[in-house]
Amino acid sequence: MNFKLILFLLLVLTFGNTQAQDSTQSKTQDAALDATDVQKKKLLSMADSARIADSLEKISLMMQLDGLRASDRAEKAKLQGRLDSMAMAKVLRDSINKAQIDSLRASTKGVPVVFYKDTLLFIYSKLGPFSATDRANRIKEKLEKIADDSTYDPAQFKLFTGDNAYDLLYEDMIILSVNERDAFWQDMPLETAAQAYLEKITESVNAYREDTSIYKTRFRIGLIFLVALILYILVRLLNKGFSALVSRIAKSSNKYMRGIKLKDYEFLSPERQLAAITWFMNAGKWVLIFS
Repeated sequence: MNFKLILFLLLVLTFGNTQAQDSTQSKTQDAALDATDVQKKKLLSMADSARIADSLEKISLMMQLDGLRASDRAEKAKLQGRLDSMAMAKVLRDSINKAQIDSLRASTKGVPVVFYKDTLLFIYSKLGPFSATDRANRIKEKLEKIADDSTYDPAQFKLFTGDNAYDLLYEDMIILSVNERDAFWQDMPLETAAQAYLEKITESVNAYREDTSIYKTRFRIGLIFLVALILYILVRLLNKGFSALVSRIAKSSNKYMRGIKLKDYEFLSPERQLAAITWFMNAGKWVLIFS
C-alpha cells in the first residue's frame, strides 16, 4: 500500500478518535452537571421546607403567647424557650446547609466559555434542549461572530429583563440567558450575576478588537508591499522579455520584412514596418501590465 495513503489513513483515524474522545468527555461532564443540579435542587428544597415549617411553627407559638394571660408565666417561659430553641436550631441548620452548598460549588466543574485565550464564564446547567456544553459552544460562536463584525459597536451590548431571567443581547441577538440556576453557581443575586457577565463579555470583546486591529493593519501593510514587489518583478520580467523579442525580430528583419508595396509604390518600408511592429508590441506590453 502506498506510504502516503497509509499516513493519510492514520491522520484520519487519529482525528476521528480525538473528536470521539472530546464528544465522550462532553457528554460525561454534562451528565455529571445534571446529577449535580439534582443534588442542588434537593438541598435547596430541604432548606425551603425547613424554613416554611419553622415559619408556621413560629406563627403558632407567637399566637399562643399572645393568648396567654400575664399570670401564665410558666407557660410563657415554656413557649419562649421553644422559640429560642428554634432560633438556635435554625442558625445551626442554615450553617450546615450553607457548608453543603459551598462544598457543592467548590467541587463542581462547569463548562468554560473560552474566548480569545480568556475564560469568560462557566456554564453549569442546561437550558431547555441545550446541555451545558451546547450552551457554552453557542455563546463562544456568537461572540466570535460579533467580534469579527466590521460594524462592531460595544454600546449595542445590553441586558433585557425577562421572566426570572436576564437576556444578554448584542443588537437583536441573544448571546445568553442568565437564570436563577446560573446565579446560584456564581453565589450572586440574579441581577448582579447578569451585570457581571455583561461587563466581562464587553471587556473581552473590546480587548480582542483592539489587539487584532493592530495585526490586521500590519497584515494589510505587508500585503500591499508584497503586491507591489510582485508587480515590480513582473514588470521587469515583461520588459526584459519584450526587449529580447524586439531585438530578435530586429535581427531577422532583413530576412522576413520586405516592406509593403503595390506595384512600384512602397506604402511601408522595412524600417517603418519594424518600427510599427515594435510600437504595437510595446502597446501590448503596457496593456498586459495595467489590465
